[in-house]
Amino acid sequence: MSRTAPIVVGIVAAMVATTPAMAQSSKDSAGIRVVDNTRPAWTANRSWTISAQPVVDIGSGDDSLYQLATVMGAVRLSDGTIAVATMSTNNVRVYDARGRFVRVVGRRGQGPGEFRQVMGLTRRAGDTLAVNDSREEIEFYSADGKFGRGLRHLSHSRGLVLSGFHLFADGSFARTSWPQAHNAPSSRWTDSLDVIAVTKSDTSGRMISRHPAMEFTKTPALPFAQPVTFAPAGFIVADSDGYWVGYATRYEIRRHRLDGTLHLITRAPWTPTPVRDRDKERYKEFTINLGAEGGGRVIRACSSSERG
Repeated sequence: MSRTAPIVVGIVAAMVATTPAMAQSSKDSAGIRVVDNTRPAWTANRSWTISAQPVVDIGSGDDSLYQLATVMGAVRLSDGTIAVATMSTNNVRVYDARGRFVRVVGRRGQGPGEFRQVMGLTRRAGDTLAVNDSREEIEFYSADGKFGRGLRHLSHSRGLVLSGFHLFADGSFARTSWPQAHNAPSSRWTDSLDVIAVTKSDTSGRMISRHPAMEFTKTPALPFAQPVTFAPAGFIVADSDGYWVGYATRYEIRRHRLDGTLHLITRAPWTPTPVRDRDKERYKEFTINLGAEGGGRVIRACSSSERG
């Protein structure tokens, strides 16, 4: 069993922008460009590191304006301002470059400038804040917190529950499905992540690509399917005119155009790290200590034989 490796869009530029000595480019039988990287483009003295001390501390202390729970996204604007979206308060809190509270953007509600359920935050051109409100709408705000417009689309399509919004430069966007564990072909299977393109001329959307998303398992002892622990997962990251897809069984990132066609595959050598017994124990303790939904401890149900 292999540990899941995160897919970070920042590595795409590092892997593609390489010299011939570091990567080999070719085309497969379908004419798709394939870039095989043999070693990192960055030397050790250029690698990214994380400071031992935080540059800004937001979230500590007793002041409720600095207490953050269920954070769904955080972005830094061009002047150093930091915006943090939280589902617990259904708003976006804005702090200056030193971490001092500045303002609140939005509030709980269902009208313009209000959120039903904050589920994501991204930074767009001109320091525009794009807030994913529930599964049906993205709302846009200026850097000073003024509401601009909302972009709506159904949260369900063809039996799929849609969760992700991916915006493109031409005004179109893609919706991505949430794995539902439906129609299991066996006791263990890989569910799909579907990409649905929405344009001004096709507001209902059409599916343009499908990708592996998550492994599920179903046994007679469980009333419903469960994600497989430590199994690989799929990711999608959009840029201005396409999207990148990765699935953590290999170090491979695929780029698709706006119509869903694949045109670039980027690879690098990778050796998975085996999951150790102590990793499993730490994960078990972490899961138990998360607490039950709504608060309180997780209570493990025992069978009659275990109870004696």
